[in-house]
Amino acid sequence: MGPDFIFNDQNFLADPDIDTLSTWVPSLAKWNPNDTDALLNVLSELLLYYKEHQVHLLGQQGDRLQFEYSTLVGETEIYTNDIEVIMLPLGTKPTEARFLIRISMDYSRLPPRINKSQNDEAMLIITFYGPDWNRILPQLYLSKTLEDIFGGPESLHIPPFPPNKYLMDYVPEVKKFIEEKVQNYI
Repeated sequence: MGPDFIFNDQNFLADPDIDTLSTWVPSLAKWNPNDTDALLNVLSELLLYYKEHQVHLLGQQGDRLQFEYSTLVGETEIYTNDIEVIMLPLGTKPTEARFLIRISMDYSRLPPRINKSQNDEAMLIITFYGPDWNRILPQLYLSKTLEDIFGGPESLHIPPFPPNKYLMDYVPEVKKFIEEKVQNYI
């Protein structure tokens, strides 16, 4: 008998059948208490399934959000591993859709730094809200070393995201913006 889980999202695995568990969380369906990685395997599978669950919820909110996701993955260099979505609030009718997008870039051209961080990252969070998901709030988050190099968060004014633009156009624009910052620093 494996561990029990309680989720804040009542729509996620509220009353799973064995087929669902066998498909999405096989390490829980075939729990092995002697496996030292058993819990880690279950948590990894639950996380992957929850990500799929959230992507599925996009399609239930109308065409805009599903279009945004599918074209971002299909028409750009952004992969599904680089994107997480969440519909908020959990378990009720969502009023926000957040896309967390990892902007993969090569920062090795930057001069060596004192702490030589290997964890330089840029993350873009796009929040869609409003009656037709037409209100959009983009936010760029950088690792501390990148923030310091580029002059702090107040110096990073990413381009606006108008309602008539799509993620597949906007994300490459932000990536170009970051590349220009890197180029200007060199």
